[in-house]
Order: sequence, then structure tokens, then C-alpha cells
Amino acid sequence: MKIRKGKYRVATPCDSTAEKQGSCGYSYPFMVHREEGYKLWRISHMATGFNVTANVRTVKQARIVVEKLKQFPIFLMPTIETWKKAKIRMMKEQPEQYNKMIDIVYLRDE
Repeated sequence: MKIRKGKYRVATPCDSTAEKQGSCGYSYPFMVHREEGYKLWRISHMATGFNVTANVRTVKQARIVVEKLKQFPIFLMPTIETWKKAKIRMMKEQPEQYNKMIDIVYLRDE
């Protein structure tokens, strides 16, 4: 994933996009970005705009988190509604996997 400076677009939950100025990189299905003037990085889901986590200190840490999260098929969902349904199903049917994913999102697995 290469980080570039300039303008980038972030999908919003209401089916639109917001243009931001800063740095961003893409690693499907995620986008790592930071607005100009901010210190912390965000990891967002490209298709839905869902902010997965917002308190990542370095790009290196963001790359590690993205690679760990790619193993979960839940992030291949195309809409926020299907993602929420898959999350509920995962919580009920695969609680260990769900907890592992949450630990990665909240940076507790390091």
C-alpha cells in the first residue's frame, strides 16, 4: 500500500462521498487515510465508508491492522446493512472469531 498526499474521497454512510485533503492509501477493501493537520490515521471500509478504527499512530501500524483484518470475510460486504447483518451473525455463530476481530480493531492484539 502506497500512501499519497493530496485530495481523496471518503464514502459516507448516506451514499455520498466527502472530499478531503491529506494522505491516503488503498488496500482493498480498506482505505488508510489522515486529514491534513491530524496526527492519527484512520482505517475505513472502502465500499461503505464505515470507519473501522480511528486511533492508529503510524502508517506501519495501519498496514499491520489492515493485513490482519483482511482475513475476515465480513469486510467484503458491499453495504452497511449487509455488514451489520453479517456482524450479528458472526457474533452469534462465531464468537471467538468476532472477539479476535474486535481485538484487532481496538489494537488489543499486539
